Amino acid sequence: MKWIYGADGTSDAVEVALAEKGISVILDNSDLSSVPSEDAEAAMCLLGRCVRELAEATESRVHVESAEQ
Repeated sequence: MKWIYGADGTSDAVEVALAEKGISVILDNSDLSSVPSEDAEAAMCLLGRCVRELAEATESRVHVESAEQ
């Protein structure tokens, strides 16, 4: 998910917000009940990793903004 980071290595708040919205849309509109449980687990694992990366990017952005003030 390098695309959420700017050239300076900090997360881009707009990109993070867009990715968060995308994950929410996927979760709200996906019915994994008809797929094999192994596939559903893999999909949820991928989304979980994305959410974790977004949380880390948001946290690093907050630290950078706090340091700048």
